[in-house]
Amino acid sequence: MSRERLIFISGWATGSSCWELVINKIDRPVSCCYVKWWECLNGAAEENALLRVLEREAGRVIIVGWSLGTLVALEGAILRPGSVKKLVLVSGTPRMTSTGNYPGVDSSVLRAMHARFSRTPRLVLEEFARFCIGDGLGSSIEADELLGKFIDGAECINVEHLARGLRYLQAKDLRNILPEIKVPVHLLHGANDRIIPVECARFMQRTIPEARLDQVQGGSHALLFTAPYRVAGLIRDVIDAGFSSQ
Repeated sequence: MSRERLIFISGWATGSSCWELVINKIDRPVSCCYVKWWECLNGAAEENALLRVLEREAGRVIIVGWSLGTLVALEGAILRPGSVKKLVLVSGTPRMTSTGNYPGVDSSVLRAMHARFSRTPRLVLEEFARFCIGDGLGSSIEADELLGKFIDGAECINVEHLARGLRYLQAKDLRNILPEIKVPVHLLHGANDRIIPVECARFMQRTIPEARLDQVQGGSHALLFTAPYRVAGLIRDVIDAGFSSQ
């Protein structure tokens, strides 16, 4: 089996280490590249790390994004369609904030997070981590350990990067360009996601021409941590056989 090229993009307040549990369970010959989301918030190629990586790729790659990283992945597939083979989007959305009939986070919540972040960053990160993990872990000890790891990793990211990420999430809306995505898109979403409602994934399933959605019953937003075997299994399936849209 040839070595598949994978590009991973994490979500807000996380770096490449969030993929560790998933990578260890893929069990396939892969070549992994980790792109920092805070280096991908500008659409100009010279200022967007993902677009620069895609320009260098000799063949087409699979992009795997989680949360904010799914927005970056979607935009990459639109701007560099010849470089992208497939997308795997975990806990994703084309728009973070709710509007009209579209579900999501109330924009006032993100504004309040941004305002509080300059004063009490650790408290904001703790609250966000708890909402991400939700009830995805049965053991309180395991949940506490995961929360500590999550927050410690978040505090390693520059505060201004985190603030820019919140502004990006408030402004970015890719809903209208979803029909232009011509590659297979596989969506994985927790049914109990408290950050991005599963209805956002259903919207993408309906709107992207070749998209398939798998739900994790009882799953939270942080599937990379609470159900890494499901994420790894999806990636294995995409590598091994691809899929047909349903």
